[in-house]
Formats: sequence, C-alpha cells, structure tokens
Amino acid sequence: MRVAGSRDLPKGILAGVAAGLAAAFVMNEFQALWTALSSSSADDDEGTSGDPSTLKAADGISTSLAGQPVPEPARKLAASLAHYLTGALLGGVYGAAAEFFPGVTAGLGVRYAAATWVTADEMIVPLLGLAPPPTETKLVDHAYGFVSHAVFGLSLEFARRTMATVLSPRLRARS
Repeated sequence: MRVAGSRDLPKGILAGVAAGLAAAFVMNEFQALWTALSSSSADDDEGTSGDPSTLKAADGISTSLAGQPVPEPARKLAASLAHYLTGALLGGVYGAAAEFFPGVTAGLGVRYAAATWVTADEMIVPLLGLAPPPTETKLVDHAYGFVSHAVFGLSLEFARRTMATVLSPRLRARS
C-alpha cells in the first residue's frame, strides 16, 4: 500500500532503469532457451536480411551518423546495446509511472509488457521497416514476441520492486 505523498520520481526512474536492464537480460536468456527448444527456429524468417530488428536499428543509426552500417566485428555488440538501451528506457518509464500511477503495475508488469509488444513489435518496428508487417508474420513468431515480452514484464516488475525497496532507505538517508 502506498502512503500518500510517498511518490519519488528519481527512485522510480533509477529502480526502473536497473530493472529494465535486468529484465532485458532475462528476456535474452528466455529467447535463447526458446530458440534452443524450437525445432522450427532454422525456418524462421525475420525479414529480408534475417537480422534482428535491434541490429537493423543499430545499422540505421550507424548509417545516419557514419555513412555506413555497423562493421562486422561490432554487430553483435551493437544489437545487444540496442536491446539493453531499449530495456533501460522502457524500465525507466515503467518505474516512473509506477511511482505516480501504481495501477500500471497491475498484472505484475505483463500488462505493460503486452502494451509495449503491441506498440513496438507489432506497430513501430514494422513501420520503420525493421521487420515485416504483422500480417506477413507467422503466428508462432507473434507468440514468441508476446511471450518474450511477458517474461520481460514479469522480470521488470519483480526487479523494480526489489530495487525500489533497496533504494528507499538509501535515498532517505541522503535527504
């Protein structure tokens, strides 16, 4: 139960960013497990180049800034960086929102993750040309995306709660 006036934006953002990084890691591990257990992973079609959308985004940014895509030795790192930065950003927004609108945590983060999946994976990523449109995506790939985001959301909420608890006494002591 939240005490009236106990909203703490810096704590919410900090807890959310840390939780977003942790949740991005858990999501990666879940996706690696899904891929390892999936017999159809070799048949997956992730678009014309087969690169993940995080790498396509990194290539787009690199091309805009440097005039060329991410060089081969840095491609895996660039994709990971894009993934973790997205996780941190989504976590920071979630943590801040949780401080002022506790209802955002309903569903243990899964509701937020589902909204993120629909908005990002099903709408924005295809609109940016980083993935095929949802109508051209296999049902199993939609399921993979949704479940991956649900894992992210659950991990995000549990990590956010833990971090908020850890940070509360430390931030109060500095005041």
